[in-house]
Amino acid sequence: MAIKYPLLFSVDTIRRITIETEKRLARMYLVDDKEWTLPLMRQLASNETHMFDFEQVIYAVKKVAKSRMIELMNEYTLSLQHIPYIKVSFEYAVLFGQKGVLRQLLKHYQDNENLIEWVTTYRLLLRVAERELSYDQVIEEARRLSTYVKEPILMIRLKLLAADAYDKLGKTKETASLLEGVIEELYAVEAGYMKSVLASRALLLVGNYFLYGKGDAEKAENNYLAVVTTDATPDTVKVGAYHGLLLVMMCKGDRAQCAYYFGEAIQLAKETGKHVYQECLEREYYPFVRNILGETFSAEGVCPEERAHQYIVRGEHEKALHLIDELEIAGKGDSILTWYKGKATGNKELLLSALAAFEEEHYAFLVSLIRQELDRLSANSGGEVQ
Repeated sequence: MAIKYPLLFSVDTIRRITIETEKRLARMYLVDDKEWTLPLMRQLASNETHMFDFEQVIYAVKKVAKSRMIELMNEYTLSLQHIPYIKVSFEYAVLFGQKGVLRQLLKHYQDNENLIEWVTTYRLLLRVAERELSYDQVIEEARRLSTYVKEPILMIRLKLLAADAYDKLGKTKETASLLEGVIEELYAVEAGYMKSVLASRALLLVGNYFLYGKGDAEKAENNYLAVVTTDATPDTVKVGAYHGLLLVMMCKGDRAQCAYYFGEAIQLAKETGKHVYQECLEREYYPFVRNILGETFSAEGVCPEERAHQYIVRGEHEKALHLIDELEIAGKGDSILTWYKGKATGNKELLLSALAAFEEEHYAFLVSLIRQELDRLSANSGGEVQ
């Protein structure tokens, strides 16, 4: 999958707050947090001259009043009168998890003939956000709507939605096929907030495809870096890319970089209100990485699976097996626990079982880790694992 990154994030793409915007803000005395108020946001939204486009408004708020960005942008979004910016506001609401705002937008514009396709598309995205549909249903609904909508950017959005669902199902072939088409179509999209957001989403999925589907850490890293080093990428998308980079550095055995990317992911998860993701990073994802790297640390507050994993790292195998048994009795057994049980007992059959499961589930980077484990066991026993 060859990607022409400059065509997605080029010098022509609005990637940050511009000098012209900063000059205008200074002339309007909008350089301090306290000057950014809800009445101001309503004024900017109703400004008939459209002094600032949507992207410049969100960059300005992020720079000057970052701690209140969601509150201010919600007010701005719900007060917009310019159709092109209203269209963008739907994606803003999805991106920042503002389901209440999205519901209001859908209700307010459901009869607007200029926004029928947008309302229909984002009504589906709201259902997805509220977990009303299975991944298979998401794919089917996205496919159905793609035959209805005519606007190219909405067709791209629906393909990305389906690609994400395929990614969650571990269907790498289907994911890759959709993403290749999406990337090609994005090249032709006019620079702006929608292109920036959708390109970032696409590259995050491409990174996941290479890491989980192909086990190619280098190509995964290239795409994750393209996401996080681009100013146009929203912080909510960067969180996932930093998590991906954390796993890439784990595969490379780079502890310092793992710690760095974990810190970046945690900070952005906090700032963007992704509290569930933050908890998973702290209790599960980063402890997993540290365990893989052979670090010993306090298991307090760590999820049970990674607590068992830490016991294995410490050489406390009986303690680990006892906890694993408890989890399995509670119906929480899975391929990860099978792997950990194999590590604790040195049982090749268990490791091979976990290996087969990871291959089927398309966790390619984990497959390589288990193969390393099997190679060590083979070397220690003087035999060869078939």
